[in-house]
Amino acid sequence: MIQMAAVLLGLTFLHVYPMPSYESGIFHIIPSLMIGMTAIMAAVFHKPKLFFAMLLLFANYALLEAVHDYLAPELLAVTTGLSIYITNINLIALDSKPKRRILSKTGALYGLVLILQMGWGALVIGHLADAPNPETTLIWIPRIYSQHCSALNIFFGVTAMSYMFWRFKRSPSVSRLALFTCAMTINATPLVWSNPLSFSLMYTLCALLTCSILVNHSRVLAYRDMLTGVGSRRALDAALQHTYGTFTIAMLDIDHFKSINDKYGHDGGDIVLEEMGKVLKSSLQKAATFRYGGEEFAILFYGHSREQCFETLERLRKRISHLSVELPTNHHLRITASIGLADSLDSEDAEAVLRNADRALYRAKHAGRNQVSF
Repeated sequence: MIQMAAVLLGLTFLHVYPMPSYESGIFHIIPSLMIGMTAIMAAVFHKPKLFFAMLLLFANYALLEAVHDYLAPELLAVTTGLSIYITNINLIALDSKPKRRILSKTGALYGLVLILQMGWGALVIGHLADAPNPETTLIWIPRIYSQHCSALNIFFGVTAMSYMFWRFKRSPSVSRLALFTCAMTINATPLVWSNPLSFSLMYTLCALLTCSILVNHSRVLAYRDMLTGVGSRRALDAALQHTYGTFTIAMLDIDHFKSINDKYGHDGGDIVLEEMGKVLKSSLQKAATFRYGGEEFAILFYGHSREQCFETLERLRKRISHLSVELPTNHHLRITASIGLADSLDSEDAEAVLRNADRALYRAKHAGRNQVSF
């Protein structure tokens, strides 16, 4: 949502405060370079929808910049509208189709269709530019479109963006967020079309925001456990490198988790882990939670000793013991957890505190499980 707000703010700025005009310079090629770099990143991160979206963005930018200076005014608005309209159709198709690899048969077919569209557009633009009578040339365009170009584009643009936003809210993903960002940029083109520099900066902004979405997504993949929603082991290692002062580490282990996997399969175990992640996030909002490995979790409290954290962890243990996990087999599973904790008052070294918490966890399990020990 931050990226969406940034796009809206950027578009407002470019519309209210237009930049001075330019004739040549680096601003001509910056959008193409940024879009190309983002397309390469999308390919590296295996995001085919985003890759093709960048190709669409580049095609739209290159086409509109090329026709701006030499196309007759009567044809410019209609050509711009048709370009935006066709791009919206392509973005909707990208959003709707299943994910396929760029080099798959489906990916190659879509790439070929996109290239054919770009070639067809170039031929049409060349024909329009050489036409002696623009009014006669417009005969091939439906009259209703040429007469109501702006209104129809607004309708098509709002429809396309509404559809993509609905798809994103229904099933959020990086590709859908990026597609929506591209749709906003393309449909906002008429707002900055009168100023070439603003037009160039808008497409550059879109590529930068899409690039930031990819970078943030890669960070999420590296530092968040996708099953439980808590931090990953790598995130814990990073957090331990920046601990200082008083802090407490708790190690939590789900009791008899192996028997759960043996009886209900790994799908049942995954459901238990997912529910545990939800409980940890909702119960420990002032602490950092991580999946240490398997059924074991680490909890990091900043600025608190183990005595101050004991009551919080005891309430967490009781909440877990009252938790009923519903499995696909309609079984309701009761689980418990053992917790061990240690703080930095005994040792300021974070790794040593982690080892002490792990020893306390084993004491809790050997003492009968379902208890907090330090």
